[in-house]
Amino acid sequence: MSTVDAIVYNMETADINLGELVKKSSEEQLVATGRFKIAAENEPADAQIELIILNWGFALTQGFSSVVYPTIAVSGVMKRGDELIWQRNEPITAFNGANTYGYTPLRYRTEPELLRTALTGVTQIVGSYLIKDMNELLLVCRKLSFYAACSHRRPTAQKSENWLPVQYEPVRE
Repeated sequence: MSTVDAIVYNMETADINLGELVKKSSEEQLVATGRFKIAAENEPADAQIELIILNWGFALTQGFSSVVYPTIAVSGVMKRGDELIWQRNEPITAFNGANTYGYTPLRYRTEPELLRTALTGVTQIVGSYLIKDMNELLLVCRKLSFYAACSHRRPTAQKSENWLPVQYEPVRE
């Protein structure tokens, strides 16, 4: 079995869902700002956010290294109806200083929990960058509710099962 196949197999058997990891880390980042609280699923919202994994994988930092680092690129979009409020594409590469999850391919293919740790780490990094950027924009808003969603597929007209209702209330400064 190739290393790629082994990593995908480990993700499937260890129930490592990259979309869920991005969703969870982004939700945690939203709550950590102190400006957001998770609302009930059916609560009305003024806007919605969708996070889409554009690509992910593993990369070398140099040609002679035996260590590879997880990489990910996520697109975040906030819309109110058809109006675009915020959009950002955020890549995390092997050269990102916060990406300290470099291991040999053999370890990724044989240690599912190490794989989970590395992928969770890069989703936390990308989530922090996206939420920081979005939070800076939202500081100017009075009150905004939105749904955060995460999908590793292209967006469709159907509502994703991964939508998380979140209510935004800015802290007065």
